[in-house]
Amino acid sequence: YGAAAALFDPGVGACSLLDCCDAWRFERTILPPLRRSGSPPAMLLLSHPDSGHVGGALPLLDADPPCRVLLPVARARSPSFRRLVELAPARRVPAERMVHGASFACGPHASWEVLHVADDREWDALADDRCVVLRLHWHDWKVWVAINCKTASYPS
Repeated sequence: YGAAAALFDPGVGACSLLDCCDAWRFERTILPPLRRSGSPPAMLLLSHPDSGHVGGALPLLDADPPCRVLLPVARARSPSFRRLVELAPARRVPAERMVHGASFACGPHASWEVLHVADDREWDALADDRCVVLRLHWHDWKVWVAINCKTASYPS
């Protein structure tokens, strides 16, 4: 919905969130179905440090914290992003920077592969220019995901 998406495998109760909207939309649109599912997200993957995509992370940490948070960059100008990086360890939620080529399992039949990451030396660039490109492996499907990417080179 808007700046968030969820992948839920009811067979194993695994859930991944890709972005989490701003705080207002997250609390009204994303959080209710997450609570009804009875399964907190195994991971939160953030596409880029824009507040409209990461702002819901703070209410998520308070409500149903994910097992881990995967960050698109090490640092950014976004106050929401900086607050998340600060609060995640205090809530005992590991927050790690995604790196090119990494793979993150989110259940027995699904994983995320990192195809592109932004250069951390450009930490003050526009958030939309600092996105990750991911490929979702699900059963025999491979789908690459890029959200608001303006400068990423897309893999074949």
